[in-house]
Amino acid sequence: MVPPSNIVWLYIKGLVMLLAGVAVLIEKKDAVATFLLGLVLFASAMLQLPEAMATFGPDIVASSLLMELALSGAAFVYARSAAKDRTTRLT
Repeated sequence: MVPPSNIVWLYIKGLVMLLAGVAVLIEKKDAVATFLLGLVLFASAMLQLPEAMATFGPDIVASSLLMELALSGAAFVYARSAAKDRTTRLT
């Protein structure tokens, strides 16, 4: 469940995930797309952090936060080491 105030953020995150997936499949600008995906996922995790800190334990919020951080890290690793199209430097 997403509160109505975060519905725009949910659509932005979904669009970035979709575009990053397409970029990886066609191997064009995949380094930039996965780097931006990592940033969006990290920002999403940081938005969940206050709620997760208040109710930390074996619940949905904490596991969702950790999943977002893991996916963010995976996107950064892909962007840095496995991306095929490196025409744009990230560092």
